[in-house]
Amino acid sequence: VNMAALTQLGYTKEEILSLGLMGIDASHTNDEINEMADDMHRDITQVFETIHRAKDGRLIPVEVSSSLIDYKGGKAIISIARDITSRRRDEGFRHLLYEIASFSLTTHTLEDLMQVIRTELNEVMDAARLRLLLFDQETGQLQPITFSQASAPNMDDSFDNYLAQCVFTSEASLLLTGDDWASFLQTHHLAATTPYPLSWLAVPLNDGQTCLGVLSMQHETDAHAYDKYNLKVLEMVGHELSVFLHRQKMIQDLIQARDKAEESDRLKTAFLANVSHEIRTPMNGILGFMEMLGDPDLDDAQRESYLGIVNKSGRRLLATINDIVEISKIEAGLITLHSSPMNLADMMNYQLAFFKKEAEEKSLTLTLEASLDGAEALVVIDRNKLEGILSNLLNNALKFTHAGGVVFGNSLKDDQLLFYVRDTGIGIESSKLDLIFQRFAQADLSSTRPYEGAGLGLSIVKAYVEKMGGRIWVESTVGVGSTFYVQLPYYPVDTQPVKEVEAMPLLDETIPVTILVAEDDETSYQYLEIILSLEGAIVLRATNGGDAVKVVKDHPEVDLVLMDVKMPGLNGLEATRLIRAFNTTIPIIAQTAYAFDKDKVEAMEAGCTDFLAKPVKRQALLALIRQYVKRSPAK
Repeated sequence: VNMAALTQLGYTKEEILSLGLMGIDASHTNDEINEMADDMHRDITQVFETIHRAKDGRLIPVEVSSSLIDYKGGKAIISIARDITSRRRDEGFRHLLYEIASFSLTTHTLEDLMQVIRTELNEVMDAARLRLLLFDQETGQLQPITFSQASAPNMDDSFDNYLAQCVFTSEASLLLTGDDWASFLQTHHLAATTPYPLSWLAVPLNDGQTCLGVLSMQHETDAHAYDKYNLKVLEMVGHELSVFLHRQKMIQDLIQARDKAEESDRLKTAFLANVSHEIRTPMNGILGFMEMLGDPDLDDAQRESYLGIVNKSGRRLLATINDIVEISKIEAGLITLHSSPMNLADMMNYQLAFFKKEAEEKSLTLTLEASLDGAEALVVIDRNKLEGILSNLLNNALKFTHAGGVVFGNSLKDDQLLFYVRDTGIGIESSKLDLIFQRFAQADLSSTRPYEGAGLGLSIVKAYVEKMGGRIWVESTVGVGSTFYVQLPYYPVDTQPVKEVEAMPLLDETIPVTILVAEDDETSYQYLEIILSLEGAIVLRATNGGDAVKVVKDHPEVDLVLMDVKMPGLNGLEATRLIRAFNTTIPIIAQTAYAFDKDKVEAMEAGCTDFLAKPVKRQALLALIRQYVKRSPAK
């Protein structure tokens, strides 16, 4: 017996000689040992693995190589035992990782994988108190994951959660055994009487980008149940578990993306059907009743009725087109804000007056319940966007209300503007409260729905509100009604007294104004020519950019140019640049069916004085002419 054997087993030489092989071999019976000795005497070399029992009770795996040798004139058996504890652990480690990695590729449930992890870990360490905690995005907390086969810790859950949180926050593994606890409790300012397990280790679950959770184990009775090797094993297991969790999340994300894409396709298909209906229906009314207006036998009442239908159909068609253009701008990220001072009280009263008639036609009440007034009502905000928001909400409220009425108003709440529109309409199902704000979506997408509209209004409103730094939400009960709320930042203006501006005539009839209309479309030109002629203006025409430049050169009496941007040959912007080369003062107002902000910028950069979007409204046109035609009676 050499010194290495004595050191490994903890016996004296005399003790080992007294015990013999049968006394230290913990895995073979006496008969098996005698049989192996007989084989040795037949000159058969033996190499086998067995377990030696040390004096302190430790079991040591060894590889034994035994051979028959000549010794002092006789035969003797020499055995060399090599400690294979590390090899056995490494083999077990590799087997454990292989089993876990293989199973993680075939299973679809976390519970099944955790059961395999628990079983395999128990082969190399005590994993009875294995625990998994995953981070919950909604609560912002680590949540213990409970499985049917799990063994719950005996210790206080709150302290175990605290330890797991330390690992999660630091994203670093933690091993606490024996004397480690006193230092840990002191460092973390915890009471020395805090109940803790004698051994505890945990690893963070990291997918390479974020920490997903914590995998921990504990032992209540053995202060040295785990060591750095066990920590290394758990780290490798944690890595495989992290890969599985990340893969499951990717699969779930792909499924959700697929479902979302399919839903988006469905919504867009329904949306296109709705838009087609919303374009064809009013167009059918316009063309049909325009044809009927050509009947010479119509009386005045019939003619007025038909004109009313044409006008209503035209406004419905224009509203649909405007919504499509606006949603296109939103999709392209081209929405911009143009804030200016305005009076909220005036705007609220205007909305009341504008929608009053529609409410009365449906026998509904429309009430302006409360509104800021005086200095509080003077704010800096994008007036067009705000009017669009309120108009859309009021229009929807009246559309979906058949009895009762609509109440709207505004107030200041926590230094924020709060607008509300409350109706007694059909209400909205709770499952569809978020859906109604999505683009291409409506609460009812069926072709048989009784309400007109392309389903873009609320998505436009939401985009406006968010662009203005606010938020929108709705409270609704089916059969009772809905209340829409819009909260916006409040920017008051300086409360200086505003002078009343005396109204001016649109055009000075005593001094005729000469206006060049550069417009290739015959219908558009006739519309402008009628408006301007009725106001006493002299109208000249050019049908392309080249002619427009020539008219301005040949007619110095031209006071203003209405320049269509899109014309054959030389377009309106190119013509404007040429005119500016010899006339820098004449007002040039660009008019275009394009409705994006960049089109206005391009027109201004080309030298236009202002911009007018088609369809041109009479009042807006005459207001611009009055603004830019500066003349003296002596001209």
